[in-house]
Amino acid sequence: MSRRGAAAAGVDDLRRELARHGTAVTAVACDVSDRAQLAAALDSLPAEHPVTAVVHAAGVLGPGTPLRDLSVAELDAVLAAKVAGAENLAGLLADRALDAFVLFSSGAAVWGIAGQAAYAAANAGLDALAQQRQALGRPATSIQWGSWAGGGLASPDDLAAWMRRSGTLSMEPERAVAAVHEAVEDGAATVCVAGVDWDRLRDVYSAARPRTLLEELAPGDTGPGDPPSSAALLAALAPAERRAALLGLISEQTVALLGYDDDAELSPDRSFRDMGYDSAAGVQLRNLLATATGTKLPPTMVFDHPTPAKLATYLAGRLGEQAGEPVMERIAALQEVLASAAPDVRSAAVDRLRAIALALAPAGEGVSGSDEEIFSLIDRELGLA
Repeated sequence: MSRRGAAAAGVDDLRRELARHGTAVTAVACDVSDRAQLAAALDSLPAEHPVTAVVHAAGVLGPGTPLRDLSVAELDAVLAAKVAGAENLAGLLADRALDAFVLFSSGAAVWGIAGQAAYAAANAGLDALAQQRQALGRPATSIQWGSWAGGGLASPDDLAAWMRRSGTLSMEPERAVAAVHEAVEDGAATVCVAGVDWDRLRDVYSAARPRTLLEELAPGDTGPGDPPSSAALLAALAPAERRAALLGLISEQTVALLGYDDDAELSPDRSFRDMGYDSAAGVQLRNLLATATGTKLPPTMVFDHPTPAKLATYLAGRLGEQAGEPVMERIAALQEVLASAAPDVRSAAVDRLRAIALALAPAGEGVSGSDEEIFSLIDRELGLA
């Protein structure tokens, strides 16, 4: 077939496996999206070897165009290979008593894939066709594949590396072929077969917005745990020094994650997107900074704070909050106000502060001392004595 899909290499493995078990295999080239070509190819098959099963693996990736910019022609090119081909097979073989009708869909139809709206839609179309055939009492299995090793649409190094960073791990063809047999025997209309790092996939695909499906499959952690020593060191710095240290840390990690030269100078006001960050790299940066700061950070961090400067300011503020800086700043401001207040106002404020101190004392400890001692302590702390 002229348009071979993500599991094309696996189809070759499947063909060899069938031949090993004595099943005849005849190769005929045609474009399955062209109904006339496909009909002619089917008619050319030897009568002694009728078609008893279908494995439809044709397909092409989309152009990587965002959905808002996707043209009808681009969408049609992607749909033709997968959906039109599958519909032609289903229509031309509608009167055949098939043992299996297997469609090679993709995990893109389950959780989507950035820049591949057309591809995701095409695979969702295969899933719908499988469900329709089963409703008519005909065999159908649509397998939503993850990444195959050894060939296919995910073979280019940059795409394969992105998929690994996104949590989609490559499967050996032998395991995937075995999964075809299991899926057909199971009888479900659709099934997802993929090698997955669930925590990473959840974080990457939830970076831009919540994904309820992935949260159900892989619930997130409850927090960063005990802060490491680096977090304590950052928190101990003065606000300006802390922000500068965090900015340096963000730059250092960006160089390592995106493969910049070690001496590269990255503008703190350049957007993460322009630097080359995608969702996967953004989640990796989030994880590294969460460890360094001992702070639970959202997966949307690089979207919410889109430059190193803005992110460093945000992180510095979070660490300052943990160190109690806003509280101490307000106490200092209150001290200045009370120092110049009238005696009766100051006396009422001291009474109020005493009540607050009693309410906030750890359970069972209370505030010890006589009234005079407590008032004297508050006065001294506020600089009023």
